[in-house]
Amino acid sequence: AEGDACFNAPADVGCFEFDGRVILHTSGILADAAPFCITAGDANHDAKINIADISHIIAFLFTGGPAPVCADEADANGDNKVNIADVTKLVSFLFHGSGAPVCGSTGI
Repeated sequence: AEGDACFNAPADVGCFEFDGRVILHTSGILADAAPFCITAGDANHDAKINIADISHIIAFLFTGGPAPVCADEADANGDNKVNIADVTKLVSFLFHGSGAPVCGSTGI
């Protein structure tokens, strides 16, 4: 509303402290929900792609570590699965300069 301090404020002002990430908690699946991948390869969801993302996936897969916040971001090779192939893709990208990660498209 016009009386609101954030009314017509530029998007980068941060009036609502909203970074654009949306997490939906539902009891079902939204048929037309678009994926909300922010940064492909960002398994730990910190807006960076680095060795911590590789560690996060390995911990999730092999030691009972926490699941990725966004499975589509952790799905670095875009095959709609989070597995060791995503670790391989990130190692290749970070240390050998291969193609950039891509997001899965499951919407989770």
